[in-house]
Amino acid sequence: MSELTQQQVMVYERLLAGHDLVCESNRGLVGRANALLLASSVVIGVVVAARFLPDSTPSGFAVEYLLLGLVCLCSVVMHGFALMLWRGGLTMVPGTLSVDELYDDYIGQELDDAYYNLLRDLCGTIADNQALGMRLGRYLDGIVIGFISQLVFLFSAIAWGSLNFF
Repeated sequence: MSELTQQQVMVYERLLAGHDLVCESNRGLVGRANALLLASSVVIGVVVAARFLPDSTPSGFAVEYLLLGLVCLCSVVMHGFALMLWRGGLTMVPGTLSVDELYDDYIGQELDDAYYNLLRDLCGTIADNQALGMRLGRYLDGIVIGFISQLVFLFSAIAWGSLNFF
């Protein structure tokens, strides 16, 4: 059996790099799951905080109940952003998976032309993956803002309820 040509080595390395990218993306799902679990533990904190609120109010309305309602609303919004983030998108792999196109673009080409085709495919893929990362980053920003808002409303409800005890 003869040695692999430069073009064949390039195709193999490109496919291996694409595989690594997909694996890395899959590992990122675990981090996203952890973020969602963190948000859920904040909701449990709401239940604990509600225990410290007064059982009844003279007017039938308490600001702390409104604040706890906002905490729950933030949780729903956070879960919505998390679902959009988990939905993800198409992680791009350079080039094509068609054997015929791989041969036409890389193996059947002179070395310089194969390098050009490799660079063209790689640059296009990097741009596509960067756009995907920006979109997913905006969803993560929504989760972070929701989490901060949730904490502010939760602490405000606890503080408001504590003021009514004095």
